[in-house]
Amino acid sequence: IGVAKLTFNLARRDAGSGGTPPQAKSPEVPAAAPGQTGARGNASLKVSVQWLGYANPPSERWVQPLTLQLSAPGNPSVIGAYSGMTDQNGVAVYTGLPEGTYDGHVKGLHSLQSARASISLTANQQAEVDMKAQVEGDVDGDNCVTVDDFKVVQVMVGANKDTPGWNPAADLNNDGQVTAEDVSLLRSGFDPFGDLSGDF
Repeated sequence: IGVAKLTFNLARRDAGSGGTPPQAKSPEVPAAAPGQTGARGNASLKVSVQWLGYANPPSERWVQPLTLQLSAPGNPSVIGAYSGMTDQNGVAVYTGLPEGTYDGHVKGLHSLQSARASISLTANQQAEVDMKAQVEGDVDGDNCVTVDDFKVVQVMVGANKDTPGWNPAADLNNDGQVTAEDVSLLRSGFDPFGDLSGDF
């Protein structure tokens, strides 16, 4: 059976010379920023958190990495992950997010992941959400606070950021050293696992 070969010649037709008026362009989706994976769009989200055991804000100790993940409501499958950093008041702003309604999940360097349900994101608008206090103690990053985390902190007690083999994940209050305060923070979060609800 022969296959017909179709050739199309495309020529620009400008308005005002008998052509069709140019059509309005759809808003462009921005390219993914470093640390962003998955779905993108033109919405933004302002996230507020409270870091337990830190100095009162505003404080440089509140400047911490905070990862945002989005999932469809009631579905744990992540559709996008976005890296951010809180400011001295515990606020992080994420841009280039997809439009729609999503469950939001945030996690700090050594805090348990917390979640808020049904966050509405609209193009060219900034939504706001308060994820409240972040439970500390997840030193090994498995989203649980267990005896394994306790062992890491216990070994590092008495160490500071200039100590060889320093593990910053054991410094739960971000003061540059591991002390009894870090042990106390871990104990206060012992046994829970994420996603902790921020809806209450």
